[in-house]
Amino acid sequence: MTEPHPMGEPSGSGTAPRSHRFDLAVQQNRARAFALATLVALAFKAVGLVEATWLQIFGIGGTATLMALAAMPFVRRGDHRRLRGWFDPLWIGLDIVFISATVSLTGGATSPWFPWYLAVIGAAVFVAGQLGGVLTFLASTAGYLLALRAAGDLAGPGEPMLTAVGLMVSLYAAAFFFLRGVTWLQQKRLEVGAMRDESGRKVEELTRLTGVLEERTVEIGEANLRLREADRLKSQLLANVSHELRTPLNSIIGFSEILQTRLAGVLDERQARFLGYINSAGEQLLGIINDILDLSKIEAGQTDLMLERVPLRAAVDGVCTLLRSTAERRAVRLRVEAEEPPLIEADPARLKQVIYHLLANAIKFSYADSEVTVRISREGAEVSPLRRPSAAIAFVDRGIGIDPRDRSIIFEAFRQVDGSASREFGGAGLGLALVRRFVELHGGTVRVESALGQGSTFTVYLPLARRDEGEHAGEEHMPEPGEDRVLVVEDDPGVYEVIARNLGQGGWVPVRARSGDDALKLARRIRPAAVTLDLVIPGIDGLAVLRRLRADRETSHIPVIIISVLDNRELGLTLGADDYFVKPVDREALLQRLAELVPREVGGRVLVIDDDPSLHELVAAGLPERYRLLHAHNGRDGIDLARAETPDLVLLDLMMDGMDGFEVAALLKGDERTRRLPIVVITSKAMEREDRERLHGKIEALVHKADWNPTRLEAVLRDVVRRQLRAVAARRADA
Repeated sequence: MTEPHPMGEPSGSGTAPRSHRFDLAVQQNRARAFALATLVALAFKAVGLVEATWLQIFGIGGTATLMALAAMPFVRRGDHRRLRGWFDPLWIGLDIVFISATVSLTGGATSPWFPWYLAVIGAAVFVAGQLGGVLTFLASTAGYLLALRAAGDLAGPGEPMLTAVGLMVSLYAAAFFFLRGVTWLQQKRLEVGAMRDESGRKVEELTRLTGVLEERTVEIGEANLRLREADRLKSQLLANVSHELRTPLNSIIGFSEILQTRLAGVLDERQARFLGYINSAGEQLLGIINDILDLSKIEAGQTDLMLERVPLRAAVDGVCTLLRSTAERRAVRLRVEAEEPPLIEADPARLKQVIYHLLANAIKFSYADSEVTVRISREGAEVSPLRRPSAAIAFVDRGIGIDPRDRSIIFEAFRQVDGSASREFGGAGLGLALVRRFVELHGGTVRVESALGQGSTFTVYLPLARRDEGEHAGEEHMPEPGEDRVLVVEDDPGVYEVIARNLGQGGWVPVRARSGDDALKLARRIRPAAVTLDLVIPGIDGLAVLRRLRADRETSHIPVIIISVLDNRELGLTLGADDYFVKPVDREALLQRLAELVPREVGGRVLVIDDDPSLHELVAAGLPERYRLLHAHNGRDGIDLARAETPDLVLLDLMMDGMDGFEVAALLKGDERTRRLPIVVITSKAMEREDRERLHGKIEALVHKADWNPTRLEAVLRDVVRRQLRAVAARRADA
């Protein structure tokens, strides 16, 4: 049976199409029921069970059937809804009338049509629910009593009437559970229909939301592509800004330094002061540009750490030396406290940036005639916030302090506690932002304690090692070769730090080996300018290391200075040592002996390839006369000049119009005539991993214009030229 609906349902309801089909099905079933009833009555007439005439049977049965058939087009067109709820009571009433008339004509109390009242009551339950069924039962009972009275079987109140009512009640009672089940089924079907409608609406809503989600996904994808493109454009812009700003700034700084050196005693005090202002302003602006580029590279995930074992005390002392004049101008004293200065595994350049920014801040915000203290200590895993062995560097000042409410913003880029135009202290607000990011890159953290008017303490916690302590030292980051590097073979950390600090003050770069095996491996790998050797070391002892260094053709020429607690000078010199010092070593004596063993006065012909004329003049003014310069202002001319003149070294810029430095380096190394020419790149470009890969194996050294000065450039050129001369000598010896 099709879906039921409650009697009197409004035509504008959401179930109108379904109830319309139901109404049509009800009328079709009515027609079939009356046709069947007519046929049954005719059959009963034929066998003598019914006393009605053929005409009465055809008249009543046919009329009822025709009435049901006539209602079907009316319902099909939906005209029945115009009766506003009276259509179902009307046809139910007519059915009761037809059944009662048939009962009256076909025997009254003995009529076989009596059970048909059940059909109309059941139909009423389907279309009007349980209440409709009860009302139809009452109407049917009244109709039945009237039919009996018309047939003469019921003259008035009495036993026949009670019998008739009892029959109707029995009929209804017999069908009660069936009618109740039908009613329950009707209700459940209505609920299922409502749930299906609700599910349909939810499916439609889900389909709509899915479409919206797909649109948003497409939009997010497009936005992500736009962000990537914006990030690429930002990186490109920063690279261009780096080149366009660093180039003139380096010229300003370089020429001002040269003028300060060359015109000392010629300029009056006021002119010299002005020249100092120019140099200081250029360095300050260059520092801001470098900080912005560093911050951008960190945010883009393009910063790689070059990890080495770094003596922390030496790094702090180096930065203190750099900032001591600044502190003196502000009448601020610097003091370093280090009970047990540790070695840590860190990127030396980034570590020094952290120390520089925090120490410079402490000096800047200190009162005159106060003191800034740097405390270095070793923290065990149980007390370190990193939960592992760590180094702690605390920067303590007694200055203006920080309001606790402002601590959340001091590590944000371009944010300052006082951001007004009239603020007392300058700066771009990048120093602490870089400090936090560099420290986090090393796996450390920064903590601050401060109160207004009572000073501040910034404490940096860094892990002593980025990997397990049990790993072999040979697996650490291997330092790059360099003529200014001195291999220090020493297993005692305290002694190594003293020697490393002494070497650093003399312009040498210390590289540590903890055992004899490490010493031999590093000596072959980095080809140091000299070796300081302790005799009592783990593994192969110092004398055996000395013998092997002298027996190996690749290391036999390297000067070796023994520094030992053992006073056995004659044996050491006999085995090939160049000098012998007993601990503790005198710094001046060690540096003087190194200067004698490793002379730094070298020269040669240098081809400068750069499209910036000011750089050519700056290099010419900064290098000593023993370097003879050749000049090319574009890549093509540089290649031609290199082929024609065969210089000792090529000084190459990467960012040039037309043929850039990458192409020039590739062409020079691909030509048999220039393949052995050492190339030193000097550039303001922010070097990415891909850039370094493109240059790998093609250059001898790289100097950033941000770090450029005549002394630095000369040190690099001297290093490269001496390595080149040594390589030539080795090839001649092999021949």
